[in-house]
Formats: sequence, structure tokens, C-alpha cells
Amino acid sequence: MKLKALLIIYLGLLCFSRSAAQNLVLNPGFEQYNSCPIGLSGFAYAAGYNNFPTASNWANPVQQASPDYFNVCSAAPGIKVPNCVFGYQDAHGGYAYAGMIAWEGQYSGNTLQVDYREYLQTRLAHPLAAGRNYCVSFFVSPTIGVSGFNYVAIESFGINLSNTQALLPNGNGNGYVLSLPYNVQNSQGNYLTDTAKWYKITGIYTATGGEEWLTMGCFKQAVPSFVQQWPATAVNGQNYRSYIYVDDISVEEITATDTVKTYTDTVVCSLNNLNYTVFAPSGSAHTWNTGATTQQLTIHDTGVYWCKTPVECIYHVDTFRIKYQPFRKLSLGSDSINCNNTPIVLKASYPYKNYMWNNGSSADSLVASVSGVYMLTVSDACGVQHDTVSVAIQPATPAPVVSDTTICQFSNPPQIAVQGNNIKWYAYVSDPLGMTTQPFVPTGTPGTQKIYVTQTSGKCESDKTPVTITVKYKPQAKLDKFLNMCKQDTTTIGHSYPDVNYAWSTGQDVCCIHPDHSGMYYLSVYNDCGLSRDTVDVDIDPCDDCLIIPNAFTPNNDGKNDQYRIIARCPVSGYSLQIFNKWGEAVFSSHDPNEAWRGTSHGVIAESGVFVYVLEYVTKDSGRRHFLRGNITLLR
Repeated sequence: MKLKALLIIYLGLLCFSRSAAQNLVLNPGFEQYNSCPIGLSGFAYAAGYNNFPTASNWANPVQQASPDYFNVCSAAPGIKVPNCVFGYQDAHGGYAYAGMIAWEGQYSGNTLQVDYREYLQTRLAHPLAAGRNYCVSFFVSPTIGVSGFNYVAIESFGINLSNTQALLPNGNGNGYVLSLPYNVQNSQGNYLTDTAKWYKITGIYTATGGEEWLTMGCFKQAVPSFVQQWPATAVNGQNYRSYIYVDDISVEEITATDTVKTYTDTVVCSLNNLNYTVFAPSGSAHTWNTGATTQQLTIHDTGVYWCKTPVECIYHVDTFRIKYQPFRKLSLGSDSINCNNTPIVLKASYPYKNYMWNNGSSADSLVASVSGVYMLTVSDACGVQHDTVSVAIQPATPAPVVSDTTICQFSNPPQIAVQGNNIKWYAYVSDPLGMTTQPFVPTGTPGTQKIYVTQTSGKCESDKTPVTITVKYKPQAKLDKFLNMCKQDTTTIGHSYPDVNYAWSTGQDVCCIHPDHSGMYYLSVYNDCGLSRDTVDVDIDPCDDCLIIPNAFTPNNDGKNDQYRIIARCPVSGYSLQIFNKWGEAVFSSHDPNEAWRGTSHGVIAESGVFVYVLEYVTKDSGRRHFLRGNITLLR
């Protein structure tokens, strides 16, 4: 059965178009004017915001600069839209627009000598409310105008919103720069290069409260980044200039109706852990409820996830309700065999929503009472699955008929007779595999071993029946050819063998005997597996080595080896033992072989060290006198 991850998605989409909010810019497209422009520099410096010679409600905030006003109504050459002196361009909307030198600079080597800029300024219809969001947008079009300049495209251009009027009444010695923060600006890296196009620049501004002055232009304190436009290669000695037309400036409050909400319900089925990626719409910023700020979010757990994305001043709130359901593979298990002639209960490996067996049952389990093939179809949110299982039901198979076997050591391995069908052999009771041929039975070592055998009827194998194989010892009598021993020795001759009978020339029938005289001794070992004989020639000497002399002891009162004692193995006389310390002082003496030294000297515990013994005795059997000398180590 092929498996695949399945996604079930329900999408609910609620869309709201933007309401017709009030534009707080009173003359957004420069359509309203007090007089048609008759030349360049149509906007006056108006510190009191009361002098509008051309376009209404627009002024020049830099006293020594001169932005320009263009209108279809003008009769002056180069001022009439669209054939303007700085480049041909239709108004974005209506019949008029403004223009300004956004930046002009002259270089001497690598040093900027002149930094000239122009700005436009207007007063909003009313101050902005704190905490409110406003959609700020405007259109710009770059130009390539009069000759004698290196025209460049810049990226730094935008709008500042302030509580007080920003003015520059006199040149500041470094040019004509209003150093203001951007509240809405062109995207970094988006160089304004297409002179045939009106670029829309838009953004959302959250008011701090009281902002009523709008100033637009290039506010960057340093030289703005630019790319050369025309000519293709800059001409040494000519100023660099960026001239820009502006039109249709808008500041509108964003309300609740300016929001598009979508809801997506998704069940993710996977064999592995949840690793599902969702995407918000493209926009300038993304704010997820998880804290993420990327367009996409990889989800690892069931939950509700939403993202707020401003797109062209419309908020998109996309909600993703994700439910992770591990893909549960259907399994009825391995084929089933019941050898007790009783029904088998079949059940799916996991719970599912719907069940259908091939006999028409829709229960989650099925009692199979006859042999056959059973199929189950299940379905849930992850799809449809099938599985089949074969069932065999029959009585138990009886054990095969087999008998235990006894063989002699070193015989050929036996072939065990067994009665039954489909015989299978096992080397040990927990052997999981078995074989069709009898395992090898080694006969080199006496003892018992077991192998096991079964028979199979139908699909049922019988229990393992043990077969005990007894390997009986084959007699092998082994005696040394010669044996010299002392009269006092307790040495025996002979060995013990399993399951045999013994017959000595002395008439004894045990495994091992103690010789009591010199001469030949004969042994026969026999059982059902054979007879074996061997002989040993024993020579018994009187021997003088009657005493066993230890060389160390540990008198620490632990009950082990606490006394120094010489052991007599045969009768002695004239016994004398003396023990001396390293100074030659006698610490112990005795004439009794049974008396022991307890590690003391004159009643005081002797220190650890090496002591010297002197021993004399006479062997009674030989009458020989012995004189011995040696060391004793006392350890504590």
C-alpha cells in the first residue's frame, strides 16, 4: 500500500475594501493654485505659512532653495505640463505637479564641495492623533533635464511628519540640508531610475500625536547613494544632480474597515513530526503572533497562528488554524494462525472514523471464525487505507512419536526414529528456526543431551518434543606402570569412572584401593559398552621423611594459622625443637611433636620477622637420626 501525506484545507475569506477616508493633505495633487506659474521657483519660503504665490497650501522650507511648480495652465515654455524643462512627463492625476532638485553635489577629487537640496512642505488639515495608524503615500518620477549635469538616480527620498514647522532660513555653510528622520521613505536599494514611470511610495505611520507638518525630500545628512543615469559615464567638472517630480501626496487614517481577514483551516497528516509552512501575503512587514517577522512560518504543533501584514496601507490579517494528525498506518498485523480451533478477533492498529470489512461489517473489529482472507478499508481525515490478513483456524497438532536413545561412547552418531508428518528438528528448546534434518549428536563425551522434534499438520506445528540421548562411558582402565611410595603414605591407586563395575586382583570391587604391600596390582573395568584392564607395580619403602615443617604462620587470633606446629607422619623419637630470634635468643623449645609455638617470647607477643629453628629427631622404623635447620617467618 502506498502512503502519502494528505492535506485537507478549508478556506474562509473576508474582504473589506478601503473606506473613503479623509486625505489630510489639503492640496494633494497641486491642482489648486492662486496663479499659474510663469517660471521656475514657484514655491515661496513662508516661515509664517502665509505666502502661496502658485499652488495653494504648499511652501518651501529652505530659504535659499527654489522648488518648482508645473501646470497645464502655464503659458511659459518649459513650465507647461507635460513639456517641462526638466523632462517630459504627464501629471500622475489631474493637470499639475511639483519638482525639486532632490540632491545636487560637486566633487573636487573625492571631496564634495557643494550639497544643494530642495524640499516641499505643507500643513495638514488637522494634527494626527496619538496611537492612530495613517497611510502615507506619494508618487515620484525622476527626470533627465537640462544639459550640463551628471544626472543620477538616488534611493533616499521620503516624508517627515513633525509637530513643529521644519525651516532652514539661511544656508548652513555645508549646503541646504534638512536633517530630519524619515517617517515614510523609498525602499533601500530601490533606485529611482525609470524616467517614464511614476513610482508609488507608501507606508504606514503610527502617530505619536500632534504631527501637523509634512516635509518631503532627501533628508540623508551624508551624500546619498546614487547610480549614474546620464550621460552613461560621468563628465568631470559637472555637478551631480537628481531632479524629481512629485504628485498626489496622501495622509489618510487607517480604520478597522481597512483590513482584509482570511481564515484557513488545515489538517496536516504526516508519517513524521509536524513540519508545515504557511505563507502570509507579500508586504513591507510581517508580524506573527509567535513573534516571527518573516513572510513564511514553519509550524511544528497544533494551534492557531496569525500574521498581520500591511500591503499598500491595507492590513491583511491571515489566520491559520492548524491541526496536526499523525498519519496512522493501517495494519491488521501479521497473518494469524489459531491452533486451538477457536475464533480470532481482528482489529485495526489505530482508531479511525469509518470501517468497512469485506463481509459488509462496519464495526471496528471482526471475529473471524473460519479460515480465509479478510480485508478492512478505513477512512479518516488523512484519507482511505486498505489492509488484508490471512487467517487459519484448526485443531492442535499432536506431538510426533519418538523414543529416548542410549549409545556407547565413540559410537557413530545415532539416527533417531520418529513417526510424524513434516518433521522439523531443533537443536535446543528455544531454537526459533529449526531444520528438516536431524542435528548432529556428538558421542565423544559421556553424559546426556537433548534435541527436540515437531510435526506440522496444515499450518499448525506441534509442541517441541524432547529426545534424550544418553552417551554411556566406554571403559578405559588407566593405571601408572610403576608407583614408589612410603609406608606411611595414604596414596591410593585407581580412578573413578561413570557407570562401570570394578574388579581388583585383591578381590575389591571399588574404584580406588590403598596398597598394603609391594607387588603387582590388576584392575578390570567393565559395563555394557566393553571391558578394559590395566596393571601397576607398587614398591613400598619405609622412608625417613616423617615430619612436615611449615615456613610461616600468622598468630593474629583470627582462628586461622595462629600456631606454628610441626606435623609427624610417622613415629619418631628423640624429638627436640628450638626456635631463636634474630639476636640468637631462644624464644621456644619443646620435646613434644604435638606442642605448638604461639608466637610469643617469654610470655610477650613477638614482633613480625624471621626466626631460626633447630630440629632433631630419630625415625623409629629406620633408627636414623636427623638434624635440620631453617627459617620461620612470623607475620602479623
